[in-house]
Amino acid sequence: MSKKMTLALCLVVAGCGPKPDFVPFNVYATGETAVYGYVTDLYSCGLGDAQVLVENSDLHAPTNSRGQYRLRLTSFTSYDFTVEKSGFTSASVRVEVGEDPLRHDVQLLSECK
Repeated sequence: MSKKMTLALCLVVAGCGPKPDFVPFNVYATGETAVYGYVTDLYSCGLGDAQVLVENSDLHAPTNSRGQYRLRLTSFTSYDFTVEKSGFTSASVRVEVGEDPLRHDVQLLSECK
């Protein structure tokens, strides 16, 4: 077996690589939508127990074991997010939310010690 095939097989077994679509929510109230996606590391592995925090609010979402998160938000609003996980540098992003659910993936880099 080639090295590329072995690496690909290891990544699949480890839960890395392409991920299926993640449905944010089934029902929305008027004026509501969602931001959802994956928090991953450099190798595209989902990072469980990361925190997606909406700045200047109490809104937050932990990632599940596959690195998926979802937040129900007000439509047509801009949000500043901070994504954190122990052992990784945090990331801050600005997201413009429209009427439809928005997928926004975030990649965190491991802290060098």
